[in-house]
Amino acid sequence: MPEDLKKIRPGTAILQPQVKLDRRTFADPKLERRQLRKLTNTSVEGWEKVVAGLSREFAHRALKSKFWEKDEEIVLSARTPVHEKRGWLEGNQIQSYFPVQPVMWFKWQSGKLYIWLENLDTAGTYMMEIRCSAYNGELRVGASDAPHAMMPAQGQDHRIWVVIDEPDYDLSLVTLDGDKVDNWCFYDARVWRIE
Repeated sequence: MPEDLKKIRPGTAILQPQVKLDRRTFADPKLERRQLRKLTNTSVEGWEKVVAGLSREFAHRALKSKFWEKDEEIVLSARTPVHEKRGWLEGNQIQSYFPVQPVMWFKWQSGKLYIWLENLDTAGTYMMEIRCSAYNGELRVGASDAPHAMMPAQGQDHRIWVVIDEPDYDLSLVTLDGDKVDNWCFYDARVWRIE
């Protein structure tokens, strides 16, 4: 510590000399290339140029790889709540959930389960079989691309079938609402493409 600073009383303001910095603007050629530019959508001609360089078989597979193949099947459950690029589960009012167990229990007279499906072909037909358990009352089944229904509780082996025919978008939602049943749980949802 310099000797001059030892003589300064507490509470004394110390002024530092002002340092002038070179100011650069975004017009500076070095910074101009780092600026964000508005991107435009790739034109059809641009995509045709990209795909034209690929073999016909590979280009066709790359185009279709996003969508479900015919007879492709997935199972969404407590053990497998997510299938990448195919679907996932969400829920609220869950009483118990353990990924090592095959069941998801919901709170008494409440709970909702959301079954999301993605990358659906809008010209395709999909079948969903939901296995759950429901006691006393009705389980409300809702769907973004199928009719809604109230399903009377059928005990331990309660099965629900939902047909999704030519969905409006490549994303679809099926919901189970347990506010009108005494007790319910979810085992799994098996989904496959019919055509």
